[in-house]
Amino acid sequence: MSINQYIELEPKEKTTIKWVILIATSQDEIIHLIDTFKFENQLESIKAYWRKWLDQANKAIHYQDESNTMLVALKGALLHGFLPADLTGHYFANGKVCFYVRDALMGARAFLYAGFYDEFESVIRFLSECERKENGEFYQRYNANQLPDEGANNNVFSQIDAVGYFARVVADYYQLTKKMIVPYSYYQSIIHALNHVSRKNGLYGPEGGVNEGVYGPAYIVSTNMFIAGGLYGASDLALELDQKKDAEDWKLMAEQIQTHIERTFLDEQYYPYGYVDYHDEVIKKYDTPQLLSVSLGYPLTENYIKNYKNLLTISSFFSYGIGYSEQEYHHGPWIFNTAAAAEVAFLIGDMGNYQHLMLWMIAHRNHYGLLPEAIQATHEQTPFINPLMWANAEFVTAAYSREIKNLRRKNHDSGKTEKI
Repeated sequence: MSINQYIELEPKEKTTIKWVILIATSQDEIIHLIDTFKFENQLESIKAYWRKWLDQANKAIHYQDESNTMLVALKGALLHGFLPADLTGHYFANGKVCFYVRDALMGARAFLYAGFYDEFESVIRFLSECERKENGEFYQRYNANQLPDEGANNNVFSQIDAVGYFARVVADYYQLTKKMIVPYSYYQSIIHALNHVSRKNGLYGPEGGVNEGVYGPAYIVSTNMFIAGGLYGASDLALELDQKKDAEDWKLMAEQIQTHIERTFLDEQYYPYGYVDYHDEVIKKYDTPQLLSVSLGYPLTENYIKNYKNLLTISSFFSYGIGYSEQEYHHGPWIFNTAAAAEVAFLIGDMGNYQHLMLWMIAHRNHYGLLPEAIQATHEQTPFINPLMWANAEFVTAAYSREIKNLRRKNHDSGKTEKI
């Protein structure tokens, strides 16, 4: 709720409005808090709180100040594990702020790599208490009561990419803490949801993927990259827990997916979008969410590196802003895609492009130091959905790419994969 105040100004008259977000359980309590709140006293305590919290962070080797601003925003939006997609009115479900599984997991991993384990744990626990579909798959969106609430734009019903994100972040958390954030049986059940998903040419689908079904339900290369990366992480985790059959099965699944992905690589030197149900030809559109997959554990194959280098050219806007997948919706550079390109750059040692991509994003922040979802292709000063939680989370993850590099040193395909 908000307590409104009416102020009438004469022409050219000025006033200063101070505002604060306070949390209470009733209107009477919030009014009491407002009446007793002293900005001068509270401001210093607020500064001290955030300084103490940020002091717990892992130290980023680049862009610490910019990351700190975004981490504060992520923490400020987090309520007992409920990390909303955004607060600008776009990603709402039935009129209420929504928990978008993919976006929330991306926010969670920003907390994880920055060293904020309590915040990471709260997001995973919130999600693990949410209702799932009969096949074990997560719903696309949930409300604050942890109930499925799909009534927003682009409801594509199925987004199995979340299987890959979840498998990977839980495995990474274990590598960092030697603790399971969820019971192993629950972890198994998320991965086993794939047993109820069909395949075409070796790729799982049909579903909407990151871009929410812009070409209709599809068997999407990027989604399958995320799943493969997650399965590699799950295999390593299972092996550490002496679950040898799962370790072998999940590694084999990942290798099979990887084989089918690599077969799609085009003469044009990039991976296609994927396949659809209504014909058998591959959709030869580029799809830059593929750039997220190496940070999620997809191996750095020779084709993958060629794909990255080509996407820097064919999908770029305004020099270093990275577009999406040749779609009309928000045509132009997207922030999380640009951050993903920066992650790849760091992980392959392409530090020149890493710096350019990160500085490009910094130049496109708003006056609060936060990032939008995307930028208009025909007008660089026009942002969309400003700010977006995931965009800021992905910048943080890119700034902490060293943490990812340390976690990804294991080589899953010695014949075709560069070690990182």
